[in-house]
Amino acid sequence: MLTILGFTGVVFLSMIATAWTIGVPVRSLAAAGLMIVLAILCPVEAAIAVRRLKWFMRTALVVTAIGMLASALSGDGVWEIIQAAVEISVQALVLMVLTAIVAEICGSRAVFMAFVMVIGVSAVVAVAQFVGVDGAWGLRGAIASLQGDALVLPNDGLDGSGIRAVGLSYSKTILGAQICLALAAYYLMFVTPQPDRRSLRLTLSQPRVAIGLVLLCIVAFASGNRSPILGGAIFFLLIVSQSKPRLFTITLVGIATVALLAEPVLSLLRASGSRIFETSDNSSLIRGTLTHYGLMLFLDNPLGYGLSFDPTLHAAEFVARLHNDPNKYAIFRYPLHNYLFSIINIYGVLILGVAFWVWDLIRRNLSVFIIFTPYVIHIMFHNSGPFYQNEIFFWLVAGALPKLVDECRREARRALQGPSRSGEPNRGPVDDRDQRASGLNWGRAAPTRV
Repeated sequence: MLTILGFTGVVFLSMIATAWTIGVPVRSLAAAGLMIVLAILCPVEAAIAVRRLKWFMRTALVVTAIGMLASALSGDGVWEIIQAAVEISVQALVLMVLTAIVAEICGSRAVFMAFVMVIGVSAVVAVAQFVGVDGAWGLRGAIASLQGDALVLPNDGLDGSGIRAVGLSYSKTILGAQICLALAAYYLMFVTPQPDRRSLRLTLSQPRVAIGLVLLCIVAFASGNRSPILGGAIFFLLIVSQSKPRLFTITLVGIATVALLAEPVLSLLRASGSRIFETSDNSSLIRGTLTHYGLMLFLDNPLGYGLSFDPTLHAAEFVARLHNDPNKYAIFRYPLHNYLFSIINIYGVLILGVAFWVWDLIRRNLSVFIIFTPYVIHIMFHNSGPFYQNEIFFWLVAGALPKLVDECRREARRALQGPSRSGEPNRGPVDDRDQRASGLNWGRAAPTRV
């Protein structure tokens, strides 16, 4: 109980004190402290958790080495390179190891529940802010004074019009990422293994899928985040296409019909004043310019700009090439707002080798990773994501995945073995595979589905 309470405290502190530092981020100190305490008190579980993360550790090492090489080639100083590597990779390692240890001690579903509960509090506050509850804004103001950030950021041209709810989170876009990850954690709490002699097949009940998507859309609407809604729609199509092909066809026809009626429908919806239905605001228009700029940056330096990459510092060199773009001066002010172009400009072309490695893991465990579709779509339009921009919350969910897969494999194996003679479920022999720390599926590819 104390272990999961401590982990919940770390998640909550990470949410409300994202920018609170005393030389180093307070949230990182709390996470590292709890990780060390648990490693001392539960060394066996900690060792198993670390073995489960071997693939991640190797990947993090390779990604960090590529980033440091790109930084060195770009002329960054040694201390600057080390500091950036610590902020991006070492922090990710600490958070993921902590999560894996807690999952080993308390079970993966307890970790997911803690994450959902914490982000759920912020989501409820965001909805209260959206409907005009003064106390909800006052609570966020108290948190703002703690870490010295602005309560309401002024309209800067990219965020659209009006004040958008942030809940207890540091910003509206961070809230968007958090609710996408909370949706994934919510689904992961309830996945059930289906016995199959070839593969692990995870299933989700239709009511839970619907509940999760409805809640995601409500909070996204309140905070003015469009990408989680788009991601939720794509996730729904993926689920339908796998489980009900006929319904998938009907859904595609429905989407085509909506597309034909999109403009008149959007004209009516824009009258509500919500940013969700705007397609001609600066946020939409500027992103095309930023994407074009990101492509030019990569073509100019395919080896990458390093871990301290800031696209605004290179704007003066490229603005002349965008002379026909009415939004060309946006490159002086905004990052790229695109995870793929940001990553490839940070790490360079060498990161593509790691990308194929990661894709192979995702392909072999599609029924698990498909749940992260809304989060993936969200980061494609913003400045966050794994191994980029001091990402925090992704690791607090992903760290429990190897333990979850191991739990599901055991449950599926027991189901295949059937009941024992006494009528009790047959737990089966604990073979050498159960004695080892098993992570995700490293074997041959096998069909998986949600």
